[in-house]
Amino acid sequence: MLNPSPRRQVAIGLVLALLMLLTRSHHWAGIHSLPDASWAIFFLLGVYVRALWVVPVLIAASVVIDYVAITGGGVSDFCVSPAYWLLVPAYAVLFAGGHSLSVTGLLRLAGVALATAFRRDDGPRTLMGVRRDH
Repeated sequence: MLNPSPRRQVAIGLVLALLMLLTRSHHWAGIHSLPDASWAIFFLLGVYVRALWVVPVLIAASVVIDYVAITGGGVSDFCVSPAYWLLVPAYAVLFAGGHSLSVTGLLRLAGVALATAFRRDDGPRTLMGVRRDH
């Protein structure tokens, strides 16, 4: 079990929040923008940060980042649908996968967490008939 000091956990949490801001605000990777790293961020948050309250805080931050990007940043609202709110359990599963991490089970847990998050994120869109052009 990875267990950094509380001071280091705060620093890691702030760095991951900054990474979310840098990668989530454009929604498309390009020459001037990074691809969205939300899945990796929530998994790493679970690995390194022990406090459970950071999950809803970072989820709220992701919603605010999306809102600002769509309303003021010129980002399309194409991905915002009724299925958008199902990102909450997907992010929680990724955090839980990282939170219960042991060194020997890294690949197994990462695989299960990513597969479950994908099913929670992509499956409802398919079932709800949300358009998916890419």
